[in-house]
Amino acid sequence: MLWKRNSKPSPAAAPESAPPRDAVSVSPPLDPERELDSALDAIGGILRAIGRFAFDIPETEAKTTAETCERWATHLILRTPAPDGRWAEGDPRPTVVRREWVTALHYVTNLRKNELGYITKTLQDLRQTVWAFVHGLNQALTGEGEANAQVKAQLVRLERAAKSPSTEELKREAMSVAQSIGVIFEERKRRQVSQVTELGERMAALGRALEEARREVGLDSLTRLANRKTFDEELGRVADVSSLFRQPACLLIVDADHFKSINDNYGHSAGDEVLRQLTGCLVRTFRRRDDVVARYGGEEFGIILRETVMREAMLLAERLLESVRDLSVDHAGRQIKLTVSVGVAEVQPGETAEVWLQRTDQALYDAKNKGRDRAASARSPEPPPVAAA
Repeated sequence: MLWKRNSKPSPAAAPESAPPRDAVSVSPPLDPERELDSALDAIGGILRAIGRFAFDIPETEAKTTAETCERWATHLILRTPAPDGRWAEGDPRPTVVRREWVTALHYVTNLRKNELGYITKTLQDLRQTVWAFVHGLNQALTGEGEANAQVKAQLVRLERAAKSPSTEELKREAMSVAQSIGVIFEERKRRQVSQVTELGERMAALGRALEEARREVGLDSLTRLANRKTFDEELGRVADVSSLFRQPACLLIVDADHFKSINDNYGHSAGDEVLRQLTGCLVRTFRRRDDVVARYGGEEFGIILRETVMREAMLLAERLLESVRDLSVDHAGRQIKLTVSVGVAEVQPGETAEVWLQRTDQALYDAKNKGRDRAASARSPEPPPVAAA
């Protein structure tokens, strides 16, 4: 609602003759008092909108925020008492009431800062909770000897946590996951592949949504790729999800061939430029949003490809080899050529991140031993020996 203030009526305009057809139209001058009124109404409307759509945070409840915003709006428009405690209700009205613009600005700034901090922490906690659940459930599924009572107790805790204050969407997803997993354990010997696939897709979608909402990726200072810490965390998560839901994933380790000679012959500044140019080849080759491209260490790079089988990963590796062969780095008028070696491994059912990484490293060594400038795929792990009867 617009607040009505005293305004002077406009003087009656004297009748005028119609302007000539070719006369230039001139806009009437702005009325400063009306402009001020419009500005005050707009500011009041903004404050009321902030209060109307407020939500509970640890510092204050939504109801209190709405009431305070309303008091600030009426103060700025009608010069009523400001909600800062300096002029209490019932006190004699001062002769001149100043509008507390700076104090109002500080209130809105602090309010938005507190709301942002609450949302950021909540999303971070939700993401950590989801990945902790995936990891714990993976351990439970691989341990066939555990009692069903322990699994059911875990589901009870999950249901209790889902009923705590949270967003409605996450609450519905968590309850659905708990119910689906309960069915899987009750009918372990008769579980259907379609149910597991559906559960895996829903969990993967939820994980990606939480990652995109609050993704904090550490970057390598030279290449601006994900750093080693981020790579290790993502590798563990992908291994857990792949083991739990039988989703394919591939890991590539890329190593620049004879990189030490580049530093020795051209200098470390040239070596840094070569790594930056190689980074461009990697980013152009692995372009999906879910692909993780990281600097693994020195002249080595790690690439994690979700929902990718070995055949597809090898095709991408060959594309990378061709891109690097065409690369020519100009340094002080001299052209530097480069090749890379690539090791590729597809994660196996029940395989840990450590074993997956070891098999990929072995594939990289195979590529180098065969002459470099090539990609080699990892051999499948040997099955455990069968105990004698």
